Amino acid sequence: MDRDRSNATPSPSPSLSLSLSRRQLLAAAGAASAVAAVGSASAVAQPRTGLSLSFSAATNSAATLAPGGDRLIAEIQNVLWSLPRIGGRAIPLTPAGLEPNRPVYAPDGKLIAFCAYEGGGFHVWTMRPDGSDVRQRTGGPWDDRGPAWSPDGTRLAFASERGGDPVAGSPYRIHVLDLSTGELTRVGRRPRGSRTSASAYGRAAISCCRASSSDRT
Repeated sequence: MDRDRSNATPSPSPSLSLSLSRRQLLAAAGAASAVAAVGSASAVAQPRTGLSLSFSAATNSAATLAPGGDRLIAEIQNVLWSLPRIGGRAIPLTPAGLEPNRPVYAPDGKLIAFCAYEGGGFHVWTMRPDGSDVRQRTGGPWDDRGPAWSPDGTRLAFASERGGDPVAGSPYRIHVLDLSTGELTRVGRRPRGSRTSASAYGRAAISCCRASSSDRT
């Protein structure tokens, strides 16, 4: 499945202090005009346009460094933001309702893969580093999580329940998606002792993609 979300409008920067619920921050993202400044430890008021959010740490978040080492894509309160590696102005890339997480840069830096919750399930998506060309890459009634790139950037490995009971759930197993054809292939067995942990599959998926690339050469 390849669903284009290129016309989605990214949310403006959040506009309130650090002591926020997720719902409050997402609501504020649609109304604020201030820009998040990352690198400070306190929230700073902006009298003319509202409040900006400054912070140095986040809970249950993730970030991926561009291959060139100059920028980060960070997951903060279920929105993906682009910012300089050393800190500074953060630019929102995704709409609040998409709820993306666990972003990862492609080896050539041209795409970012992530998992997003939309339509009642988690699936694998990609976008360009500027937030354009947002595409849903997997679909169906199963959860797909923890994408990892092959070294050549042509495939994505991820953990998925697909093939099992979509209601009761099933063990996560590694699948590989060919981005050019959309072909899905299940590979390997479920890692021992990882019945419910998608993170273990993320690590295994990277190894799987590397091994698969070696087989092609």
